[in-house]
Amino acid sequence: MKSISKLGCIFCLLIISGCFGGDGEKIETAAFSGTVTLDGQPLEKGVIQFRPGKDASGQPLRGQITEAAINAGQYQLASDQGAVVGENSVVISATKVVGKEMADGVEIEKVEQYLPAKYNSETTLTITVTPEDTEHNFELSSK
Repeated sequence: MKSISKLGCIFCLLIISGCFGGDGEKIETAAFSGTVTLDGQPLEKGVIQFRPGKDASGQPLRGQITEAAINAGQYQLASDQGAVVGENSVVISATKVVGKEMADGVEIEKVEQYLPAKYNSETTLTITVTPEDTEHNFELSSK
């Protein structure tokens, strides 16, 4: 029983000292805003995500996926939720109601992604985020 207690204490000390949680280095993020258009018109509603890619040396960036709502073609990432500095892949989604369906005995709206897969499930969009750039715009095409 004593050895289990000692192992528990050692485990707690390791966690507190950061052995299991990284080196405590702050991940640099940047806040910015922008517009999203589809065929030259502001995207009415949608979601835009920024997913950390690789740094200048080709190493994967640490950090979380960041997302923002798109309303009337505009989105904004506040300073406390900015995208990771460096290369990010960008995923843009927008859905529309295409009917109704039953789910668990309740009628719900059936929605469908209407942007081409190259902007979401098979995204080809990337940006390089820097603290100096405060605007990133995306011009999408339905083709």
